[in-house]
Amino acid sequence: MNTQKMVKQLIEWKDAYYNGQALVDDEVFDSLEDKLKAIDPDNDYFKIVGAPIRGDKVKHLYPMLSQNKAKTIEDVEDWLKKILDKETILVVESKIDGLSIGIVYEKGVIKYIATRGDGVEGRIITHIADYIDIPKTIESKERIEVRGELVIYKDAKIPNPENKPLRNIASGLVNRKDSGLEDLKYLNFVAYQLLGTDIRFESSKLLQLEKIGFNVVKFYDCNSIKQIQECYKDYVKINRNKWPYMTDGLVIVINDNSLHEEINSKYVVSHHNHYSIALKPIAEGKKTELLGIKWNVSKSGNVIPVAKVKPIEIGGSVIQNVTLNNFKNVMKLKLHEGDEVIIEKANEVIPFFKQNLIHHVATDNELIPNFCTSCSNVLIEKGVHLYCNSPQCPEKIIQLITSWCVECKMDQIAEATINALWDASEIRCIRDLYLLKENNLQSIPGIGKKKIKNLLEQIEKSKDMTIVEFIARLSIELVGEKGVTKLGINTIEDFWNFNDTTYTIGKKIIEYRNDNKESIKNLLEVLNVTDIKTRSDKMNKGVVCMTGKGPKNRNELIKLIEEKGYEFVDSVTKNTNILICEDVNGTSSKLIKAKKNGIKLVSYEEFFK
Repeated sequence: MNTQKMVKQLIEWKDAYYNGQALVDDEVFDSLEDKLKAIDPDNDYFKIVGAPIRGDKVKHLYPMLSQNKAKTIEDVEDWLKKILDKETILVVESKIDGLSIGIVYEKGVIKYIATRGDGVEGRIITHIADYIDIPKTIESKERIEVRGELVIYKDAKIPNPENKPLRNIASGLVNRKDSGLEDLKYLNFVAYQLLGTDIRFESSKLLQLEKIGFNVVKFYDCNSIKQIQECYKDYVKINRNKWPYMTDGLVIVINDNSLHEEINSKYVVSHHNHYSIALKPIAEGKKTELLGIKWNVSKSGNVIPVAKVKPIEIGGSVIQNVTLNNFKNVMKLKLHEGDEVIIEKANEVIPFFKQNLIHHVATDNELIPNFCTSCSNVLIEKGVHLYCNSPQCPEKIIQLITSWCVECKMDQIAEATINALWDASEIRCIRDLYLLKENNLQSIPGIGKKKIKNLLEQIEKSKDMTIVEFIARLSIELVGEKGVTKLGINTIEDFWNFNDTTYTIGKKIIEYRNDNKESIKNLLEVLNVTDIKTRSDKMNKGVVCMTGKGPKNRNELIKLIEEKGYEFVDSVTKNTNILICEDVNGTSSKLIKAKKNGIKLVSYEEFFK
């Protein structure tokens, strides 16, 4: 695999991980990342933090970077000798495996909450404030930021029939917008950093956060490598199982933050700060029995193997499904039904297939499919994968439609809904979503009256997009909004005439467009796709949000707002200019936030007169 393919694969895995849908375990990811670093240590990939942002953005007050990594105590000792030539106190903290967020307070009230995003900008998720266990107000006149992890505690009574990793469930809850918000009660916030104050020591910051009313990470002061080693031994033997949340190691930080700038000034700071390092744990593993392999078709046509194993408990969760990643990995492991195998939870988070303890000459042929499990098309080998090249493969189409719904933020339309619509013969492509009527849905099991209403509203709302958003949502390999923008595709005409093959993503767009002209034309007929210039010229009056009941349905009001030249957003943020209200003296959470932030309040009658 060349470096370009390595980077492509790593970015795909990273994007899936930060959006709660991890495709591989940490060991596989770290192994490929280490391989790339050995071949090309200066690759731009190593400057990437987090993943692309989906939704309303905000720039972080301070970059929200990743962590440098250590695999052994010796690595930590080498790091410390490299960055500092004197003794100093260190703070060892639990490295929580959750969703990193920042909560910004201004004059004692919450200004906004944002995800890590790409480290520079994050996605605004202030809507979760009313549901999670954080102080809504604090005694501070300063503009401060509290950083931490959103987690679901191990003993939470949250429904989880598929035994998904708790981090994935947490991500799914945060991504909800209009329904199911009551499940946000299962989320807990655990703080690890306080920014914007003159408190000198990291341990003092954590104590201050505790005093304010935050849950904070477990932490210890250490004076030596020997003490760090003791903390690490306690973590591996006791604490990673004892602590209430999932963890993937320890973080070691220079306690005196007056040294942080001095340390960083010696190096390039892009991916991580140099005054802290993460020490990853030894993976916890157990023996079990292989019961079989299920092969799932992805939206790209790759057929992904998932091992079915006799259920075992590791790190507080029951494991019975473990990804095998790809066809070549199955062949390498030489698997047979009934084999004794070792399953590990790399860094106490993602389960992965570590080892087959039975030594066979080759993989059992009965475990390898010759035909697609969805459409019975003959499978072919494509790189490390088995591949279904049928354009009519039901599972491939269902995954494509599901991906489109996710990209369009239709949180009412999960994969189960798409399957139900498919089984009822109501959809066979993305275009069919936009042709659905209420009477088409009434007899479908599991889709009640309320769900029909929400589903149709979300589909209607998703019709409006720019040409850049449209292309990025087509599931073209490697292609995202940033890439389309860089290629200068600003209009629908630009898209049809684009023929620049200088860059790989340009070639991918051309190839996809030429192979799917009719389906693209048909989809464009049911959407309102605008040129970038048209959208930006039109949306110049300000940003508008709504609260309370208006004179028309939500989608009609949004359309009227945009026709007036405003941009509509779902939540009140620092960038909101106007909040349209049913009652300007009301007490909704949006009204309270708007008043605190000095946002103009306007009645529906006044705005739409």
